[in-house]
Amino acid sequence: MLNRSTRSTISYSDTNSFSKLVLDYLSGDEKLKPFYNLFPSIDSFKTAIDLKSKEKTNRELLVKVLEQQYLDIDASELVKNNIKSLLDKNTYTVTTGHQLCLFTGPLYFLYKVVDIINLAKTLNQHYPDHDFVPIYWMVTEDHDFAEINHAHVFGKKIEWVKEVAGPIGRIETTSLESIIVELEEVLGDHENAKYLIGLFKDSYLKHDNLAKATQYLVNELFGEYGLVILDPDCKELKNEFTDIIKSDIIEQTNYKLVNETIDELKSAGYHDQVKPREINVFYLEDDLRARIVEESGKYQVLDNEISFTKEELENELEKNSEKFGPNVVTRPLYQEKILPNLAYIGGGAEVAYWFEYKKMFEHHNIAFPIIFLRNSVMVLDEATQKNMEKLQLIETQLFKDENTLIKEYVEANSNEEITLKEEMNAMNEIFVKVVKKTEYVDKSLVGMIMAENKKQVNAFNNIEGRLRKAEKAKFETEQNKINKIKEKLFPDGHLQERHDNFITYYMRYEKDFIGSLIEHLDPLEFKFTILK
Repeated sequence: MLNRSTRSTISYSDTNSFSKLVLDYLSGDEKLKPFYNLFPSIDSFKTAIDLKSKEKTNRELLVKVLEQQYLDIDASELVKNNIKSLLDKNTYTVTTGHQLCLFTGPLYFLYKVVDIINLAKTLNQHYPDHDFVPIYWMVTEDHDFAEINHAHVFGKKIEWVKEVAGPIGRIETTSLESIIVELEEVLGDHENAKYLIGLFKDSYLKHDNLAKATQYLVNELFGEYGLVILDPDCKELKNEFTDIIKSDIIEQTNYKLVNETIDELKSAGYHDQVKPREINVFYLEDDLRARIVEESGKYQVLDNEISFTKEELENELEKNSEKFGPNVVTRPLYQEKILPNLAYIGGGAEVAYWFEYKKMFEHHNIAFPIIFLRNSVMVLDEATQKNMEKLQLIETQLFKDENTLIKEYVEANSNEEITLKEEMNAMNEIFVKVVKKTEYVDKSLVGMIMAENKKQVNAFNNIEGRLRKAEKAKFETEQNKINKIKEKLFPDGHLQERHDNFITYYMRYEKDFIGSLIEHLDPLEFKFTILK
């Protein structure tokens, strides 16, 4: 159980796992200030509320769509109240977005959701005259199936193999039955396993597509905390966004503005994260998600016979807005257009690409939200903690590579320092004296003597290496413990949160795992969390 869990934090810079842009942003570096609107602090929300209140959000439509999408979902009273509260002009949202990963995907999805839940809770306490609702924006129109079709559970990769052509939210899920059977074999007949298998069967086998299945699953995990889940693949919502879609396709202003900002970011010393296209909109059908390109005055659906003149495109957009979907550039505009949103919480890559969009938001007169870096977490179980104590390892050392960690441990715990530096210095002094004598007798012999000196240095280095290897062998048990720690905390060389699925931790800790995240993660802290 995690009911006795504790936490500690270290700086993001000590992990060597975050980009210069992220570290500079969190430190308030002046070079980045032109690329965002408000710094992520509790006081910034006063200004954010003022800015967003000036926009016209179609709250009635938003609530109507959400209520329709929740018709078959057993929503908690808190979720129902949060949805209804969105009709009130004093209610705002904080949002995270994520793909529809199998079994929720890597752990960091949970951390993103917990962050928006906790941020909304903090804002409700700090601004009692307003209400704040956490929104999970399902990225249902994406197409990168290889990114979402697998989960790592207890070291095994569970993979859903399927031919996919259209938006991932529209994929049928009945073919997941065999995958759930495979997972059941991995988990065994533990009570926690029975609960999870039942949950996944209810999610994936009793719903028509991946969007509905994911909504059901995430609601079961987080509904009690008031999380509201939105599927943006919706004609009524896209009708609110058609002007911007049309502008992107015909005027291609977003392409120009984002590229301008990328050039400015590069001049400030940062790399680009997302490269915009001339047209940042996809054409969608159930079995089709294809780019739109301009060719010879017509708008062509790439690798397809579908094409439009300008007039035909405008007509299609007016009648069938559901057939047009934003890409990574225009998706944030869509989100901020239809939500009364104040803040977005994302990972380091998301922070980086949002910084490319500020000019684009200004052009469309949409308030740029406050951008938060999601929490990063490392979970240390009791066995790992005990091994760290025995090895006298501190948390920051965990982020060093394995060989360095072993070398440092051996050097710190050897009875005698394994180095021949002193002996090599003494030898070199002898050769210096020999060279001086040789110069007096015959300078042509100096080269031969220096070559001999180099041979001896190489010999000493070889001896020192063998001594180190022999010394390391004395610490085989400790090395194995270090190997196990690194394998558990950095599976396949990745941060735990980018690899492991929550199933592994739910099996050990049940609902206490999510409860402990809710208890311990603070989206306003900007530190890497170690959860023990």
